[in-house]
Amino acid sequence: MELRHLRYFVAAASAEHLSKAARRIHVSVSPLSRQIRQLEDELGVRLFRRVGRGVRLTHAGTVFLKEAQEILASVDRAVVAAQDAERGQHDELRIGFVDSAPHMVALSEMVHRFRADNGGIAVKLCAVSADELWTGLSTRVLDVAFACGLPSASEVRWQPVFSEPLRLVVPREHPLAARDIVFARDLENEPLVWIHCDRPGGGDPVREALTARGIAPRIAVRVRTLAAALSMAASGLGLAFGLEATALPFRDRVVTKSIADVHVEVHGVLAWHVSMDRSPLIRALLEAGTQLAGGLRETAP
Repeated sequence: MELRHLRYFVAAASAEHLSKAARRIHVSVSPLSRQIRQLEDELGVRLFRRVGRGVRLTHAGTVFLKEAQEILASVDRAVVAAQDAERGQHDELRIGFVDSAPHMVALSEMVHRFRADNGGIAVKLCAVSADELWTGLSTRVLDVAFACGLPSASEVRWQPVFSEPLRLVVPREHPLAARDIVFARDLENEPLVWIHCDRPGGGDPVREALTARGIAPRIAVRVRTLAAALSMAASGLGLAFGLEATALPFRDRVVTKSIADVHVEVHGVLAWHVSMDRSPLIRALLEAGTQLAGGLRETAP
C-alpha cells in the first residue's frame, strides 16, 4: 500500500464519482480505478459500491476513510514540519534542562533575553533527567538542551554559554563564614546538603574533588534541586554548593566561599540537533546565551 492509493481512495470517496475524482487529482479514470481495485485487493474488502453512475462507500469503506484521512493529514503535517525545520521556522521552542543543576539563574536570564527579542515565539521549558535530555534532542522531542556537561552524541551540536566556579554556600552564623580562606579539610565532618547528581555520563565532580583531597563528604541531607539545597543552607541545616549568583536570593542568610584547594568548574552549554543548525531561533538563543558571558559575575555583589 502506498500513499497514492490512499489519496486516490479519499478523492473518490469525496467526489462519489470516479470521473469527477480523476479530474480533481489530474489523472485519467482508468489508473484511478486500477489503484482502487489494488487497494481493495490488498485490504481484502470492498470499499465502494456502484450507485447509478456514481459510487458510494461501503461500511468498511466508511471506516477506512476516516483512518486514511488521518494518515494523510499526519503525513502532510510531517512534510510541513520538515520543511519548516529546514527553513528554521517554528512557533515554539522546546528547551530541556536538568533542574537539579546549578545553572537555573543563567537559564532564566537567557530565556528572558530571548523572549524580549522574539515575542512571537512560545518558549516551553521541560525539566527532565540527564539521560532524557540527550535522548530528547536525538528524537527531536526537544529543540534545545541547556545543561552542565558536554554531549557525546554525534548528531548533537553544542556551544558553551558560561563557565563558573562552584562555590561553597555557608550560613552566616557558621564559623567558616568569617574565614578568609577555606580549605577542603575544613569540610571534614561538616554536615553537607547534597544535590543528587544527574548529569550525562554520571559521576559527581564535587565528591570526586573532595575525595581527591582525602575528604569523605558527610552528607546530612540529599535533595534534588539547587533551590532546596540553598534553602536548607540558609536555614542552617548544612553547607551547600552553588554559583555566586544562585545564592543571591539568600544573601541575607548565607555567604559564598571559594575552596582554595578544590576547583570545580560548572560549564553551561546549549546543545541542539544537527537538523536545527540553520534555525534562526537557535541563532537567536545562542545570541542570548552569548550575552550571558560574564553576566553571572556582573550580578554578584
